[in-house]
Amino acid sequence: MVVADPLDGVLVRYGIPAMMTCRRLLLDESGFILSTESVLLGTLVVLGLIVGLAEVRNAVVQELGDYSQAVAWLSQTYEFTSVTSSNVADILSSGSVFIDSDDDQMISSIVANGILVDEPSIVDDE
Repeated sequence: MVVADPLDGVLVRYGIPAMMTCRRLLLDESGFILSTESVLLGTLVVLGLIVGLAEVRNAVVQELGDYSQAVAWLSQTYEFTSVTSSNVADILSSGSVFIDSDDDQMISSIVANGILVDEPSIVDDE
């Protein structure tokens, strides 16, 4: 059976099942709305991932800053008067202390083109 192809005017033989499937897919327009919804949903997911990963980056940078300050406060001195001393009070060792303060999140307001925007800014009091 030979039928005129509405796409390009070429005569095509529809006896092959693969060709029939290809032609049906080319002529089908019922999936257009679903593909548009998929693109929109994919775009929203990607934007959400970008924002989420940016916040994770900020939190990791904050914690690495706290860690670096804790390492900077380590006391690298160790001293003792005698290993053979029977008096435990004669043995001296210097300790290390690091007190981590709270990372406060303050909201600052900005006016952008007449619109009031609240912008969180992390304030570290260390």
